[in-house]
Amino acid sequence: MDQKTHRLLGEGGDHAAVSEITASNCLDAVVTTGEYPAHGTQAARLLSLLLIGREIGPMEGLCELGIYRLADTKFQLCEAGWDVSKDLVARNNRFSETCRVASYYLRPEIIAVAGAEGQEFARREAELMAEMLSERRGLS
Repeated sequence: MDQKTHRLLGEGGDHAAVSEITASNCLDAVVTTGEYPAHGTQAARLLSLLLIGREIGPMEGLCELGIYRLADTKFQLCEAGWDVSKDLVARNNRFSETCRVASYYLRPEIIAVAGAEGQEFARREAELMAEMLSERRGLS
């Protein structure tokens, strides 16, 4: 498996910015990225948004990415070596009932390790998504 590895000092809780990781809260950790999925796949679409710092829940997954089974796509990324994190968040449904749903994200240190390669992957996938939507709408 072709993985990019980076050692970093610090203890950053979920959503902690890389700049907040300091020697005063030292914890030696190894942060890695996984293999990049093939462009044009559900896994690539999800990863591209995670790499730009987006949190994706089930409605975003379905409406923005066309992913009906978001948890399965997250599982595929984890199997490829990506440490995708999950928070359970409370949301109201159409009947104003509170429901808890998963919201997926990459920790900032993982995005930092992915670096320029990750940002280029996200950029290319965004272009491909736009092309696919344009073709679907008959605009190209």
